[in-house]
Amino acid sequence: MTQPFLFAAAQGPEAAGPAVQVGGRTFWDFLHGLASEPALLQSTLVLLGLVVLGLVGLRMARLAAEARSRARVEDFLLGVEQALAGEAKGAVARLERVLAEDPENHSARLLLGEARAALGEPGEAHKHHVHLHSAFGVRSRRNQLALARSLLDVQRPGDAVEVAEGAVALDPRDPDALQVLFQAQLAAGKALDAAHTGQRLLQLLPRGTRRAAVLGSTARSLALAGQIRLRANDLPGAQQLLTASRALAPDSAEAAQLDARVRTLEHGIEAALGILEAHDPGPPPASLPALATGSLPAASSAAAVPGTERPNSYRALAALRPRDVYQCARCGSTFASPVPVCAACGVPGAVAASEPSLLGELGDPGLVLDEVEENRAHVLRRIQAAREGDRDAMDDLVSMGPAAVDEVLLASVRGGSEGGDLVQVLQRMGPAVLPALFAAHTRLRDRGLVPGLFRAAAATQLLGRVAQGFGREALAHFEPLLDTADRDLRKVAVDYFLALADPDEFHKVLDRFPPVEVIHRLNAAPSELLRRFLARVRAGSFLAEGVLVDSSFQRDEDLVAALAQAQDQEALVQVLLRRGYDGDLVAAMLDRLDDDRIRGAIERCLDAFGTPVLDHLAAAFADLEREAVVRARVRERLVRAGAEVVGRICAQFGPKPSPVDGELEELLASLGAGAIPGLLAAYRDTSLLERFSLGLLSRYTPRRVGVIRALARAGEGAGQEALRALAAEEEDQNLRMRIAEAQHAAHAGGKS
Repeated sequence: MTQPFLFAAAQGPEAAGPAVQVGGRTFWDFLHGLASEPALLQSTLVLLGLVVLGLVGLRMARLAAEARSRARVEDFLLGVEQALAGEAKGAVARLERVLAEDPENHSARLLLGEARAALGEPGEAHKHHVHLHSAFGVRSRRNQLALARSLLDVQRPGDAVEVAEGAVALDPRDPDALQVLFQAQLAAGKALDAAHTGQRLLQLLPRGTRRAAVLGSTARSLALAGQIRLRANDLPGAQQLLTASRALAPDSAEAAQLDARVRTLEHGIEAALGILEAHDPGPPPASLPALATGSLPAASSAAAVPGTERPNSYRALAALRPRDVYQCARCGSTFASPVPVCAACGVPGAVAASEPSLLGELGDPGLVLDEVEENRAHVLRRIQAAREGDRDAMDDLVSMGPAAVDEVLLASVRGGSEGGDLVQVLQRMGPAVLPALFAAHTRLRDRGLVPGLFRAAAATQLLGRVAQGFGREALAHFEPLLDTADRDLRKVAVDYFLALADPDEFHKVLDRFPPVEVIHRLNAAPSELLRRFLARVRAGSFLAEGVLVDSSFQRDEDLVAALAQAQDQEALVQVLLRRGYDGDLVAAMLDRLDDDRIRGAIERCLDAFGTPVLDHLAAAFADLEREAVVRARVRERLVRAGAEVVGRICAQFGPKPSPVDGELEELLASLGAGAIPGLLAAYRDTSLLERFSLGLLSRYTPRRVGVIRALARAGEGAGQEALRALAAEEEDQNLRMRIAEAQHAAHAGGKS
């Protein structure tokens, strides 16, 4: 770009026009000098390149945005087409891509919610419809209906009624909106409202299957509403609703029930039974409506298949007719009420109740219900009381036995804290409950009543704890588990045989289960049980030579602790020696060094492990929190090691002065003249940080001060000679002063 300027300047004023004076030079001279600057030329080229790159990047970004926009439009159109064609899976994939690019696309979100509902995912569908309703304020009739349907799918009929009423308010003559409102009112138990909505809907629907279904549901709603009125002692209102229900569907089972109730109040139960026996409603409902609280279940809209014969499900009600409950013991005649003299045979005092228990007074209704059937609610109440410390409740659960096993096991797992008192309840039930306990564990796991991996593992762990509470009397129940393929029950079997603490019986486990599986259960066992088991290990057994020496067995602390109560201590010592040096194992040994019963065994192992143990010994001696007896015995071993531990002891000096420094100095001095080479090496050792600081870091450290003091006390002649050598080479004034003090103290001590 500078060439035109250079060419024009070379032509002179004649070619470029009249000269313009700028600071004593012509304008062309100024331009020529400016263009000749290399920095300006380079900066101009770089700036031009950046501008070009920016323009290219902007253009590429616009092209990418246009491509994404075209792809989004294509996905939206194809998604709409697939949603309308019923291809819900493909529509979901495309519409989700559209929403990822354009979250405010209301139509795409509405269609995505409908597609999710079609795939049987009501929760996901509900999320999208609520988002449209709440976040974007969409109040369209279609979204309101979709939201109401999703609320029904997620079992929120009350909210569905409210939303559906809003949709009906937008278009009161929309059959779809009225039908959704009708279904929501049925599900919410609003029978009378559902009946009114059904009557409005019937006026808009043409003849056909849909109208027939609504007709039957409306009739049932009227009848159920009449039963509620009847429970509220509104007999005229119930009769009016019965008439309306009969007008829509004369064969409704709900209408027959309402008619029977009305007849019972007017003419007695015989008239009601006659009505029910004459009615043929098909199979009886699974459950009767909860009329006492005013709530009603949703009425089914399924129509009967024409041409099929159904048995009269109310014939059995004839057996419920009241019978004479008083009988003469002499002639067998029956009476409806007690009489002093039998009218048939004339014997006085012979008439008595045939079933006295039916006429006795009832006690606590809750207890009566608990006695009538196996009442899960009663078991749960007793479990809650037991968890609160009620000993009587625990006794009740124990007396229930297998009937309470499922609930007790499930409550133990959900309650956490390893089951607490409920584990004792299961153990107190005795070995006879074990088959039911194993079956309950399998049911809870297979039916998903203990959801999640961690809950299932907790159930197995808890069952193992229960098993560990039984003795040899339960052996017959656990031996079959040795051949089971159920991994959880295999774990329980290992836990039980471990708790027996019988190596002979435990070898049955080793014969059938892989060692890795057994070791895993040993690692998870409680310390008390494991130590008792390890104390009975015998030399030469596969347990001692194959399982306990495996590196995956990680209970070193319990292995060392078992030495104190071992029946064959030498067997455990050989196990420790075969396991070899390990930091955790040495730490566990040092923790037990104060126990005179196992001190000899521990020292044998430490001697066998060799030099690596010295680092642990030095660290243990520097740990002031350890027992004084342990530190004293560690010191003895360090002194016996001699010069080999000097560097390791010096490494225990911290970056700042510590109460343990004096003891470290005294220990180093007690090693004698043989420790002097190691002390000099430790003094002269320079850390990596000191090397790279180029003298900025002070050499005055507790380690060097400790070495100086130890040298002053370690061998009179050799120690003084070492101090003089350090004084000659040391440049740090603080350290030189410390060396001088040490020399003076040593000299004064020698004179004295």
